[in-house]
Amino acid sequence: MAPPSVPYVALFEHALDAVLLTAPDGRIEAANPAACRMLGRSEEEIRSLGRAGIVDGGAALDAALDERRKSGHARAELRLRRGDGTSFVADVSSAIFPDEAGAPHTVTILRDVSAEVAAENALRESESRFRTLAATAPVGIFQTDATGACVYVNERWCEYAGMSLADALGSGWTFAVHPEDRARIAARWIDASANDRRFEEE
Repeated sequence: MAPPSVPYVALFEHALDAVLLTAPDGRIEAANPAACRMLGRSEEEIRSLGRAGIVDGGAALDAALDERRKSGHARAELRLRRGDGTSFVADVSSAIFPDEAGAPHTVTILRDVSAEVAAENALRESESRFRTLAATAPVGIFQTDATGACVYVNERWCEYAGMSLADALGSGWTFAVHPEDRARIAARWIDASANDRRFEEE
């Protein structure tokens, strides 16, 4: 199947995103230049391989295909294979549409999100290391967001303050401060947080 006629062929050929025109059974009928660059393959090679040749199978693919059958469209993160044997994670959006004769076809848009996925994994790993260290540290650890609201305290802090994590969240931690000092400490803390200044207090 050739790409639709002008002006759609111009959109197909010059789109910055990788676009595949496919059949519901997995045949690939056309691949735009961006798809060829992303996959490191010629259009002829992509067409000959079909979906099975460029997409790793598995539960994520099965779920996306099932969703597309039910609703006519689907979106999922799938692992794709390049011509050089490497693989990457792509955000894949696909929708079914009929041609002039009513036969079903699908359009699939691919976006390489491997960098974003790697960054998210690195962040999760970093957060996991922090939680492990904080949970076993012999000192109280107190974490806030950019506004100065408490988002985490470790178990040792809870022992010192006689409060639970749930009680300390937000501004609840201020109730661990002596009532005579509470307003002053809270005001200084908010000011330090808002102005990115170091906070020290006995």
